[in-house]
Amino acid sequence: MADLGPWDALIVSGREIEEARACWGREHLACVPRIHILRYDEDTPHQFVVGAGEGQEERVDWLSLGAWLDRHLPTGRRVLIDMNLLAFDTLLYLLPALRTCRLDKLACLYVAPANYTFPERALTDQKLHPIEQPKGYVSLALDPDRQGARHLVYLGFDKARAWKFIDRYDWKEEHLYVVVADPPFVPEGVARARAAASPWLEDFERGFANQVQSVSAVDPAAVAAFCLAHFRQARWLDLAPLGPKPMNLGILWFYFGLSERDRGRVRLLYDFPVQQTPRSSGVERVHFYDCQRLLA
Repeated sequence: MADLGPWDALIVSGREIEEARACWGREHLACVPRIHILRYDEDTPHQFVVGAGEGQEERVDWLSLGAWLDRHLPTGRRVLIDMNLLAFDTLLYLLPALRTCRLDKLACLYVAPANYTFPERALTDQKLHPIEQPKGYVSLALDPDRQGARHLVYLGFDKARAWKFIDRYDWKEEHLYVVVADPPFVPEGVARARAAASPWLEDFERGFANQVQSVSAVDPAAVAAFCLAHFRQARWLDLAPLGPKPMNLGILWFYFGLSERDRGRVRLLYDFPVQQTPRSSGVERVHFYDCQRLLA
């Protein structure tokens, strides 16, 4: 996809992990003024350390993030987000904060790696937290059994991670939908994702084959449409975004495209991972995603 530029600001993660996908923007967009954002600490995903250029870093919470950005964005309001090292929860707070800044243009950058590595043991190369709804985005179901609910679990490549969510909430199988993607940057991506969900996925699929579904891993618009289709058929919708970054962006496109009232029917469930070691190498392809829909 074309780079959609020119850009007045590049928002990047403040974490320092030397991966080619994270360094691409530094090398190819070196002339674009940058703003960095980082969790204040690993256990507080709704508070951030932010900085602009070589200026002093500041601590802000999610409620004041938009005001800080409005003060520090350059005069031009064409903003590109490098989401390669930004977790789902950071994007969840960052995107609505930018909506308050009267932007002219907004897009996200994702660098698909040439090679992707997998931890040999379950949940070993990133720190995970208890599953919960992110602060400020809590939806309360009025009926205790959530009749008419659908639970969408987007599979990633971390062994046993998806099962944590299913086990935590003890969801009824007839309400559960497992979403498998095939990211082109991961050889045998479907097999890898399914292996990470073994053995419970095979048992589930024997009884509910139609509830193991697929969607593009690099097309946020397709993911957003997929979520919306399920939303229209359910009274309540749970989303566990464990897949690649473009899939998570699509979930956020869907979520922020709803009215505030309709968002009350959606639970975002997350375990707030902190990546601790590099997971990829090389650059296969660079994707730019036009996010103008979020500014409407």
